[in-house]
Order: sequence, then structure tokens, then C-alpha cells
Amino acid sequence: MSRPRRTPFSGSSVWICLCLALLACAVYFPAHRCGFLRLDDDVYVTDNPLVREGLTLEGLRWALRSTDADNWHPLTWVSLMLDVSVFGLDPRGMHAVNVALHALSAALLFLALHRLTGERGASALVAALFAVHPLRVEAVAWVAERKEVLAGLFFMLTLIAYTRHARRPGTGSYLLVAAALAAGLLAKPMLVSVPALLLVLDFWPLGRRALPRLLAEKLPLLALSLGSALATVSAQSRGGALGSFQAIPLGARVANAAAAYAAYLGQAFWPARLAVFYPHPATYPADRLHALTLPAILSGALLASVSLLVARSARRRPYLAAGWCWYLGMLVPVIGIVQVGMQARADRYTYLPLIGIELAVVWLARDLARERGLERLARAAALAVLALLAAATWRQIGYWRDDVTLYEHALRVTSDNYLAHNNLGVELSRRGRLAPAAEQFQAAIRIKPDYPDALVNLGAASLSSGRSGEAAELFARAARSAPSLPRAWSGLGAARLRLGDARAARGAFEEALRLDPGFEEGQNGLGVVWMEQGGLDEAARRFEAALALRPDYPEAHCNLGKVLRAAGRADEAARHQDAALRARPDYAEAHRELGLLLAARGERELALAHIRRARELSPADPRLRRDLDSLESHSP
Repeated sequence: MSRPRRTPFSGSSVWICLCLALLACAVYFPAHRCGFLRLDDDVYVTDNPLVREGLTLEGLRWALRSTDADNWHPLTWVSLMLDVSVFGLDPRGMHAVNVALHALSAALLFLALHRLTGERGASALVAALFAVHPLRVEAVAWVAERKEVLAGLFFMLTLIAYTRHARRPGTGSYLLVAAALAAGLLAKPMLVSVPALLLVLDFWPLGRRALPRLLAEKLPLLALSLGSALATVSAQSRGGALGSFQAIPLGARVANAAAAYAAYLGQAFWPARLAVFYPHPATYPADRLHALTLPAILSGALLASVSLLVARSARRRPYLAAGWCWYLGMLVPVIGIVQVGMQARADRYTYLPLIGIELAVVWLARDLARERGLERLARAAALAVLALLAAATWRQIGYWRDDVTLYEHALRVTSDNYLAHNNLGVELSRRGRLAPAAEQFQAAIRIKPDYPDALVNLGAASLSSGRSGEAAELFARAARSAPSLPRAWSGLGAARLRLGDARAARGAFEEALRLDPGFEEGQNGLGVVWMEQGGLDEAARRFEAALALRPDYPEAHCNLGKVLRAAGRADEAARHQDAALRARPDYAEAHRELGLLLAARGERELALAHIRRARELSPADPRLRRDLDSLESHSP
């Protein structure tokens, strides 16, 4: 059995590591202008009370048992908590950490490949491609994908530790491999296929051939991967993230997996039209499933052809087989056979698998250049490719600046993207652009008529515009489409309440709370029902329960303030209206309530300012005209 060559850590290697890290930091410099996104960054950071507290003992205990975000990845939670402790809720600090982790991973990838193969130049080029390829932007420029870059760092450490173990097997070196892999799995379960990848590397470039012993050696690592996989499936099942075979049949999953493998390959060589979300064809209405057939056939033919060519050249060019197996194998957990979410594929999933393609291409180009005496031309071509990829990455990072930019770009480069329409509508609605927001929700529903999120959001827009009957119909459609969606039932309750049907409203809010006892909107809605029926004590209890679940919930603060004002507790009521306005400065109802409280204290100028601001925000509200007339008529 041949032994892998020992590669000393030289001064030139140090300089290469430094240059790779600096390259990654330079290319990802625009990430400091990116903010938090409402796509998962709220779940991971901005609306997560334990993460917002920074690193605490309570947070550590929660991280170890939490399956929030439909995953079990305690190390990722701890990493984000540590960021908050250091930077506060400043997205620039968190983006800087993501970039630093990516830069360090690029340097470590060079060290891993150099030690595995003994090839300095080719290893440096693969690491440089890893550092600058645009397909990695999603993993690096998105705070919620801390799990990807953190797992990537431990993946590189696993490769380095395994090379050391392959050279000098022993208990200590093996424990280092297991520890690095375990840490990576605690950051993201994407690394479950690493034991199989290490077996591939045993054959090339390590040249280890004792298959029975090599298989036995991987069993403890396989046990780690299996434990992580079971924990992940359990978390995703409880969270409802796993797609059912009724929603997406097995045949559709296999067809999409083949198409995704081919699409990733295409984007690896021509990284254009990258988007945050690629709709899964099987989530469209049934009459459009034919969209899967031709791409699946062509993709399957491509994959079979490449596999055949790689197999035929395995003796002469074993790196092709190793790189191809690296790519195919590492994508297995996220290729969609076990479907999580509604996407056909995602750029972030290629963060580590694409290294296999980069390795195969670089080694092939190196050999061909040597055989034809074109080394100088090959080096120039490599620099040109890196420059082009770096420019494309710089530009791609700009699309991650904020939600509107991100989804507008997605709509330009994809078709029938119902999620992008819906999420763009949500952000436009948050910015007060209600009419354009409604158009986006309607576009999403035209593409996918049973899309519950868009139905709920359009229902909320209709309710805000005073069209309560239309809103009730939309919420009811959403509840029929997704009976376990609390937001649909809560919205239906709010619409029924506006229509004067308090009994139906209460039933809808109670159903929302039955589905999710921790759903603050359900508690707030029930509080409104009790408040309108004169049950102020029970209403206050419901609003307090909502605030216990979400301390910065503006509607609950405003409603509790109303109850306290009716009970004669004006100072406490004013504090809650202040809290509502801190959470949402453009909240018209809180401005009105605070204005009324200030007027009762005799502070007419401040009261006028709040009532006028409320009228600017809600000009159609007739109460505000009356309030304003009353205050102005009594002004000195």
C-alpha cells in the first residue's frame, strides 16, 4: 500500500494562505453593506429573543436542545449568540464574521489539498476558485447561512486531520478527525456524507487500498453522521419542513434531483441568473408537471455520460473520478430526494460539493497543459477566470443588500417565482407601499392559486384597506389550503371581528392557538374580542400573554394601553403606547392613543403632534378628523 507524501508547511505555503484569505476578504468586501433579511435572519437573529440576549447560560442550554428553524445545529446558535455579545444587533459584524470564516476556509482548503496531493499550484488554484466563485455568495452574504460557512470551516479541518491520520494512523489522530467532523455536524448536518468522501480520498490521492480495514475505520464516523441525520429528520418533521410524498411524489423528486445536478454543473461553469429561490416544478398545479420531464431526461443523459467518461479514465486520471464522486456524494443530503422546503435547488447547497468539480477541472487542465507545453498560457487563463469570477461575485453580493433588491433580482432571472412575488410583497407592505404589495400577492396567487402565504398576505392587505368580506374569503381559502397554518385562522378571526361576528372570530383565534399555543397573534386577537365585548380583565390577560411571547409586539402594547386607559391607569397606558411606537414608529393607532392620553393630561401641543402624525399615516380614519377638530378648537 502506497503512503501519501508528507508535505512540509513551508514559508511559501504561509504566503499562499495569506493571499487566499485576503482575496476572499477583498471580493466579499461589499457584504458589509448588506443588512438583515426578513428571510430567516428574523428566525436566526432579529426576532429570536435568546439570540438577541447574546451568549448566556440560558441561551447555551436552549441551543443544545432547540429545533428552531427546523434543524438541530447548536454550534450555529452559539456562534450567532457570540456575535451579538461582541457586535450587538449590527449586521455588519455578523457579515464580517461570515466573510472571515469563508476566508479562513479558503486558506485551510489549500492546506488540505496540498497535504493530500503534494501539489502546491493546483491546490492553490482550487482554493482560489472556492474563494471567489459566485455560487458561494448565498452562503457567505446571508447571516442565516452562518451554519454553512461554519460547517465549511470544520470540513476543511476534518480533511487536514484525516490526512494526518492516513499518514500516521493512531488513536489520537483519529479522535481529531472525529472531533472536527462532530463540530461540523453540530454546525450543519450537510457533512453527513463526509465518511463516504473520506473513503473516496483513500483511493485518490491517498492511495490506501485495504478496503475492509478502511470501511471499518469509517464506522465511528458513520455513526456520528447517522446520529446527526436522525436528529435533523426529527427536527424537520416536527417543524413541518419535510415535504410529503403526496405533495411531491417520489418520481418528481428523482426527476428534479437529476435536473438539479445538471443545473448546478451549468452554473459552475457559467454562473449567471443566480437567485435566492428556484421554484420546484412539482409545487405548481398538476397540469404543469410536464415541466419536469424533458429536463430530467436530458440531465439524466448528461450525468450518465459524464459518469461513463470518468469511469473509463479512472486509471489514467483518477482525480476525475474522485472529484466527480465528491460532487455527486456531497449533494445527496440536499438534492431533494428528502425534500425540505419548496425549492428545486439552492446555490448555498453547492458550497462544499462544488470543490469536487473544481478539483477535477484544475487537475485535468494542469495535465493537459503539461502534455501540450502550454503551462504559461494555462496560468494566464487561470488568472483571467479568477478575475471574471471575482467580478461576478462582487456584483452578485449587491443583490443581497436588502429584501426588495434580492427579490426583484430573483423575479428578473427566474420565471413563475411565486415565493419571490410574495416575499417582495411583504417587504413592500412593510414599507407602506400597499398597492404594489397587493399586486405582488396577486401575482403569486395567479401562479400558485393554493399558496397559503400569499392568500394570507393578500387577506391582510384587504383587511387594512377596509375590505373585510374579501379578506375573510382569502383567509378562509388559506385555511382550507393549509389547515395547520395559525396565521390563516388568526387572519380569519380578525376579518370576522371586523364583520361583527364575534363568535366566529373567537372560534378562529382559538383554533390558531390550538395549532400553536405560542402564537402571539392568536392571544392578541382573543384579547380584542374580549375588549370589544367589555371583558377588560380577560382582554388584559390575553394582551399580557401576547407580550410575554413577543415583548416588542406593537399591536399588543397598543391594545393593552387601551384597556389601561379605560381602567383609568393613564401613566401605564402611555408607557405601552410609547413601547408600541418604539417597535413601530409609523403605527397610526398608537399615535392616536398617545395623543388622547396627552390631551387628557393637558399637553395639547404634544397631543396635536401625535394626532396629526396619525392622520398623515391613516388619512381615511374619520376618528382622527374629529380628534383633531376637538383639540384645535380647545387650543388657546
